[in-house]
Amino acid sequence: MGASWAVSASLAVAAAQSQTFTVDTSHSKPWVHHWEESVGSGHAALTSRADWRAHLTRCAQELGVKRTRFHGLLDDDFAISLKEGSPDYVNLDSLVDFHLSIGMEPLFEVSFMPAWLAANTSQTVCFYDGITSPPTDYAKWGAVVHDMVAHLHARYGGTGSANRSGFLFEVWNEPNGGFWSPGDRTDAAKLAAYLRLYKATADAVKAASAGEYLVGGPATAGCSSVWLEALIALNQTNATALDFMSCHAYGGGGDKNSSGNLGGLSTGNLRRHAATVGAGGVPSVLTEWSSSYSYNNGYHDDVASAPFIVLAVAQLGVDVSSYWTFSDVFEEGTLIPTPFHGGFGLLTINGTPKPAYRAFQLLHGTGDVRYNVARQGGGAGSDGGACDTDTGVLATSLGSGGMRLFLTNHPATFNTTGANCTITVDGAGVGPTTAVRHARIDGANANPMAAWVAMGSPTYPSAAQLDALEAASELSWANYPAGLTFDVPANGMVVVDVLGGR
Repeated sequence: MGASWAVSASLAVAAAQSQTFTVDTSHSKPWVHHWEESVGSGHAALTSRADWRAHLTRCAQELGVKRTRFHGLLDDDFAISLKEGSPDYVNLDSLVDFHLSIGMEPLFEVSFMPAWLAANTSQTVCFYDGITSPPTDYAKWGAVVHDMVAHLHARYGGTGSANRSGFLFEVWNEPNGGFWSPGDRTDAAKLAAYLRLYKATADAVKAASAGEYLVGGPATAGCSSVWLEALIALNQTNATALDFMSCHAYGGGGDKNSSGNLGGLSTGNLRRHAATVGAGGVPSVLTEWSSSYSYNNGYHDDVASAPFIVLAVAQLGVDVSSYWTFSDVFEEGTLIPTPFHGGFGLLTINGTPKPAYRAFQLLHGTGDVRYNVARQGGGAGSDGGACDTDTGVLATSLGSGGMRLFLTNHPATFNTTGANCTITVDGAGVGPTTAVRHARIDGANANPMAAWVAMGSPTYPSAAQLDALEAASELSWANYPAGLTFDVPANGMVVVDVLGGR
């Protein structure tokens, strides 16, 4: 039989104000670790770097991530297809072998266009000049994809062999945006050209893998119903494989300056449309998400990203999600040496864990059950202020047994004045706990950026300074045996582990 926990939050400067949540362990649902299914990266050519591999190895070990998604698999700098009929799979094999060696596998984004096959080589994106043009010949494009997938199938096998699940292939990246450049760039023409590319790619993947590898899309910026529906129609009318549906969503939606806005993480279209494919639907795959799609955005490095990530994974509701990105070894706009420059990564370019990394580490430690949490509303003296609107509780089982509570204080808009809130778990109806510990992520805890600023913001930290930044990033666990009352600053989070009860 489950028990109910009363959780209340009150404004520290006005003790009469309170906000109450009830955590009911008798009512629960599955807690699916969709965020561990994949993590994003930059582009394929980076995968041979020693630091990229070291960072991914750490993420595999400490965050439990299973796949990596990246751009530019067929870019010339990765050298798979530099001229017709002469493929080179040395880099590809190295990439796959490394992933398998650390218990991971790639999620292949099939992009961008090899120069010899591009209709227009002047249409490029990013520092590495990924070519966004359609092919001059879709049959030749299909042959490039077929030969590459046939090589992978011959070397690594299909489902149930060396790789755990059979490889996933996502067709292109954000074709409704600036990553897809047919001659006519009206929305209708871009969609028509993409559907032609999708069919050529999907048919090649299935033919080359004896139908075993999975293929999907449309990988759009935003979960556009128009594109999702068009891909479903292609699947239905042209017998074209569609094994999963994918798109991207970011905090703030289409406003790059609205960082950390949970309202921008809209996946309803994706989940709804994925459920209509075939007789039983297909997986919904969010292949990019984060607090903002703006590069060099301070929110990515800030402690505010930790409560955002916890709240985001709790609301996404997809089968697979892939946070963008795991490391600042990333060069859409060239490698940036400054450790805390607002890059997308969970780890700085030097490998220091950001608060976002620690949030995923804490989520990895959760079990497979989510307990019901009911917001009871403002108590006596409540004025509808920040502690009523910004506080929240996520309650899950612990992977090692017990319960993990995430107490969050997340203002909807970054850099606005929030409130320091006192969150209390009174344990009513549960009895004295035998073991409770807690850790904090806030301005004074697990905040390596603050430590970096304090040491003078060095662009190239010394080894000793990097050791100090690593120490500053660590979660510090403390026992909390008497009473459960925590001050949680705006943009901060307290995680409480209840390791024993009655």
